[in-house]
Formats: sequence, C-alpha cells, structure tokens
Amino acid sequence: MKLEKHSDFLYNRIRGDFMSKLSSIEREIQFLYNKHNKETKYPLDIEEVKFPLYIIKILNKTTKRTKLEAKKLKIFRNKILYELRLKSWHLQYVDEEEHKKKQKDRQQKIATNRDVKYKNDLTKIKHFGIWFDTNSNIKLNRETYAKIDKKVHLTVSPFFIEYYKNNPNERSKVYENEDCTLYSDSWCTQHKQNCLKNFDLNISFFEKIDNDKFNNALSTLLKRRKNFEQIFDINELDEIEGIYVLVLDNYKQIYIGQSKNMKQRILQHWRKNKEFDRLIFGKIETSVLSIDSFGCLDTTRIFILKTKTLWELDDAEKVLIDSINKKYILNRTAGGIHGNDRFTMLEIEVNKNKRNL
Repeated sequence: MKLEKHSDFLYNRIRGDFMSKLSSIEREIQFLYNKHNKETKYPLDIEEVKFPLYIIKILNKTTKRTKLEAKKLKIFRNKILYELRLKSWHLQYVDEEEHKKKQKDRQQKIATNRDVKYKNDLTKIKHFGIWFDTNSNIKLNRETYAKIDKKVHLTVSPFFIEYYKNNPNERSKVYENEDCTLYSDSWCTQHKQNCLKNFDLNISFFEKIDNDKFNNALSTLLKRRKNFEQIFDINELDEIEGIYVLVLDNYKQIYIGQSKNMKQRILQHWRKNKEFDRLIFGKIETSVLSIDSFGCLDTTRIFILKTKTLWELDDAEKVLIDSINKKYILNRTAGGIHGNDRFTMLEIEVNKNKRNL
C-alpha cells in the first residue's frame, strides 16, 4: 500500500514537472500541424503528427530524475503520453530522424514520378531540380514587367486616410475609393511609366558592369567562408537552414538571402511576382530591381552556406552583404542594415550621366 502511494506521488511529481513545459510543446505541435496542412493539398490526420525529438528528450530527462527502475519509468512516461492523447492531440511517439527519412524517401518518389511525367512535355522545363511551366514568367521581360494592379499593397497611415476623406480632390489623384484600398487609373498609368523608366536604367547599368570584375568579386565573396558549396538541385535544401547566394550571370548580379528552409525561400523568389506598387523602392533613378521580378531561369548558379544557429545566420548574412561592392548585389536592404549604401552610389552614377537613358 505504501509503495503504491509512493508511486502515485512520484508519478504526480513527474506529471507536474512535465506539464509545466506542456504549453510550449503544444504550440510547437500545433505549428507543425498547421504547417503541414498549409503546404500540402490534403488535410493531415492529427494522429499523424509526430513528436519532435526535443519533446522526447524532455520526457526522458524528466523521468530520469527519479530513482525508480527503468521499467516503472517507462510505465509512467507512457501514462503521461496517454494523457496527452486525451488532450485531443493523439500523438505518436516516434523518432524524428526516422520520420524525416521516410518523408525524404516519399519526396524522392514524387520527384521521380514528375520526371517521368514531364520528360517529353514541351510546356515544362526543369531548372535546379524543379519543373516550371514555360508559359509562366521564367525570365525577366520588359513586356510583362509592371503589370497594372490597382490593389494597394503598401500600408496607408490612418492619418492619411482621414486626410483624404476630407480632401476628395487630393485623394482622387492617387486613390479611387475613400478607404484607400484601390489606386486611381491615372496613378497606375504614371506609376507604370516610372517603373519602365527604372527598368531601363537598371538594364543599362547592368550592361556597363565588367564581367571579369563581377566574377572576381563573387570569388572573393565565396572565399570569406570555407563551407560555401555550389548546389545544382534545390530539393537538397528542403528544411535546411542557411545562407543562399543566387547568381544571375546574364545581369552580373547576385542576391544574398537567409532562411530556415532555403528551398522554400528560393522558390518564393522564383514564383512570386513583386507587387505593382512596390516595384520602385526609393527614387526612380536609383531603385534596384527586386529579385522577385526576375524569373527562375535568370538564376544560373546557386551557392549555399549551412548554419546552425539564428545568431550565426544573421551575422553571416550581414557580413557577406557588407563585404561586396553594392553594384553587384540586388539586395534592396541588407537585413535592415546599410540599406542605402547602393542608393548613394547609384546617385553618384546618375550625376555622372553614366546611367542616363
């Protein structure tokens, strides 16, 4: 009887210690669940959600604090897991590495099936391991650049909204409605002209860059970190954290970015079109073309640097961006730091009449 009470006491102690960490664990599990449903076309049964490895470590660490035998510890631990299932999570206790291996094999099988399906399809093209539709914007093109979109994507201050409500004549020059959610036709027409002027300025600027000097600058950049490696299939970067360098040889430009999932982030650059009202960043004469305006085929080389910590990720990106001449990079801002360096340099170029149309 005493042993039974003692066991109950220890169980409650284990349970209390573990449940104190439960709120953060539940948020992590909910994040994994939402992420899966967002990234896949089919809903995920909650029973398929896996225990991340660190949750398993917390369980092991919690139970090892007691002096009970391993067998009893396992019983207590399973009892806690059962309580978690009663909390509607219905989780499976599995190894994260095993789950990742199965997921990778499944993705490899899907990729193989796509290769067979699209191999003889003339409307598809494979680039860095990903299939793209040839009818989409796979390259930067002046004809498809700056398509008019009347929707307002920039944040409009409540102060200006109130001001425009009281001054409808001023508002009509920019916005079509009182809520300032749609641009006027006249503003869109003028903005498109400004975007095309900026486009031509950038293309003219790229053409003046010496190719050998660009490659030397790129080589110097890559030598700053020993672990830089060139990749030819971005499927290898799925859920891999690090720094990526996109090289656009035809324009003698590079883009440096960071992500906890480099494959997903690179695909966002290739598939996302920059919003119409965000095409110009700063002045018409000095705004840098957004990396999102370029197509997937404009990226000819990719280099990556794997990182382990968030601090290392931020620090490496800043150091790399600051180490290369700003005329070679498409980064509009350097992680919020030194974002105006290139603008100042381009203003000097404009003043020297080197970028005039």
